[in-house]
Amino acid sequence: MKRVIYIVLSLVMSLSLFGCGARTYPVEQVHEHVTGFSVDEVRKAILMSTADLGWTAAEQDSQSIKAVQERSKYGATVVIKYSDNGYDIVYGSSYGLKYDGSQIHGTYNRWLQNLNKQIKANLQKIKL
Repeated sequence: MKRVIYIVLSLVMSLSLFGCGARTYPVEQVHEHVTGFSVDEVRKAILMSTADLGWTAAEQDSQSIKAVQERSKYGATVVIKYSDNGYDIVYGSSYGLKYDGSQIHGTYNRWLQNLNKQIKANLQKIKL
């Protein structure tokens, strides 16, 4: 009987540890359409948003920004292309986020969603 209990407990422990692994999800991208803004206003909202959320941003050219989010053991780089019609946020690179070419740790998608929400909020502030 003790052996059966030991086997059952071992199986339960193994399954619970197996479930602790980080889940990966499809890499998200953002494609937002905006109207009523100049290129400079969209650029300003993006730069404000990256600063608000602790991203390091650098302009690559006249309508492209490279933004980096880093933590101690993982980080990601995105490229944000923008115009007066909208902006796109696309995956650039990452480390520690289990990127395999199409899937990535959920933290990356959460960062992306938060950045997109912040850009929208800052665009609304600019509009007022």
